[in-house]
Amino acid sequence: MALTKVSPQMQSRDFETVVALLADTTLSYSPEGTQTTKEGDTVLTREEGFAYKVASQGASDEHVTTAGGVKMYVQAGSSGYDPRAFGAIGDGVADDTAFVSAAAQEGNVNLLHGYFKITSTVTLPRETRTFYGKGGSDILFSPSVAPDNAFYLERINGTEGLVVFNNVTAVTDVVDAGAFLEVAETRVAAGAFVVGAYDIARLQGCIIKNSGTGYWRNMVRSVNAGGVVVSQTTAANFNNVTAQADTDTSAIAIINDNPNANVIRALHWDQSYTQRFRNAVYVYTVNGVESVYLGQGEMVGHYYGLRLEGTGKLGAVRINGTHMDCITSNIRTETGTNLNALRATGHDLRLGANGAALDNLGINIRIHAGNYCSIVGGFFDAASTSTGQKGIVVVNSIPGLVVAGNNFRGQILGIEGVSLTRATFDNNEFEGVATEYSLAANNAGVNVDSAAYVDANRYAGNLDTLAGPKTALTCVTTTTGATNIPAGVNVTGNFVMTKVFDANAAYQLLTPINGRSGDFWRKKSSGVWGSWQQQIVGTSTGWAAATGTGSRATFDTSTVTTAELAGRVKSLIEDLTTRGILGA
Repeated sequence: MALTKVSPQMQSRDFETVVALLADTTLSYSPEGTQTTKEGDTVLTREEGFAYKVASQGASDEHVTTAGGVKMYVQAGSSGYDPRAFGAIGDGVADDTAFVSAAAQEGNVNLLHGYFKITSTVTLPRETRTFYGKGGSDILFSPSVAPDNAFYLERINGTEGLVVFNNVTAVTDVVDAGAFLEVAETRVAAGAFVVGAYDIARLQGCIIKNSGTGYWRNMVRSVNAGGVVVSQTTAANFNNVTAQADTDTSAIAIINDNPNANVIRALHWDQSYTQRFRNAVYVYTVNGVESVYLGQGEMVGHYYGLRLEGTGKLGAVRINGTHMDCITSNIRTETGTNLNALRATGHDLRLGANGAALDNLGINIRIHAGNYCSIVGGFFDAASTSTGQKGIVVVNSIPGLVVAGNNFRGQILGIEGVSLTRATFDNNEFEGVATEYSLAANNAGVNVDSAAYVDANRYAGNLDTLAGPKTALTCVTTTTGATNIPAGVNVTGNFVMTKVFDANAAYQLLTPINGRSGDFWRKKSSGVWGSWQQQIVGTSTGWAAATGTGSRATFDTSTVTTAELAGRVKSLIEDLTTRGILGA
């Protein structure tokens, strides 16, 4: 804050530092002497550039009081209230909790010129507050009792209260320190209501990290509240495996435990980084949580990336361009949880090498049940097929499932599903995947209901057993696709297009990789496949039509005349010409 130019008469009310001002005994309300002061006078500190207004002698809401008993109000600077003006030391050693809290009660908080140690929760007013940091050594959270929260904002309605942390760096040196910020809405209202219509918390360009053996339980914990925005922010318990294994840790926790609350606009996370929590983002609901958006950024070193749990409705989950490298699952809905309207596009999801030892053999995406899930244009990677890791597992029916244009690498199984309805699998690619598809194989074959489509990749089930209507274009061998391939066809690989109308009617077109030239075809009628027929390749030219009378009647080779035989030959040439086998 720049010093304010004052008149010579005011110079006697300047002090070198805040410490000198608070220790002063010369200022008084007495009408005598050169150091007298009255309500409304300005007092300055030269070193810090702070300004104070003298309060009335009977004031009870003063910010500071000198040793001589003069009460004063701290004046805000261009970036808000500096806790040092209230008496904070800002050296990362002295306890500055009360002074940071005092600054926050008055308005925006300036953390640019100190390292402020907080030892207990700072409860924020239900007003708009912005904390401005310098991007390094702004806050040290060292609670005397853990877990605790550094900052807490409670709202009693959907409009009051917003906190913004801008370029703030916060460090903790305490194990299980609690949340950097907890926000909660505690309205008590009859019937259902919606929260999150207004933003409640924003972290922009912040770093929330650990120091030594300490770790955070949460960066943000939102309870029955919406409107959490995290942008260009890092939340990391760097290299702390204890934090990673602690089942209570989540970089971001969205909690809906009020059966009357529907949380919308729950989370917008973009261009940010998280590391070494149990979950990167954890969502729990007993009623409804909607609008969870994960944009570009990284989530690494967690057991779970996005973990969804609870018996309530989970809807409007969007993942766009996010990189996750987690141990057990990158996206997971727990048993009993329904996920509606998942849209995942352009994601990069990788599993850690030790995923198999932890849970479900390491599943990149596990969806328990739901509706309208679209997973498109992503990359799924695993450490090795030897760990038993899988790409996508759908546990129960999901009407409207689309898995298209993805790349799978290194899993023991690419896509696994049960009782799918209106499922589409299209243009997925597999590299080093032991089994590409396992779609509800049971005694009756693949259990994929109507309007399913199996794409142009290798399918690890017997295509002869597919129930329609569906289409599959696949590269198969004799054991994983079309059976009874004709003699002379190389059995190491063949392209087979299968069109299934129902369980009893279908046809297949086989194109050999090498060996015999020309395609083969066969059809299924009344549930029985016919024999393979080879299609004609090319037309033999140079043939001219015969004259005279043709005949297709039977004949005895021992008694047939030359004229009778010529008639049969004429009809044979005509038939072959009609079918394109012979030509002029």
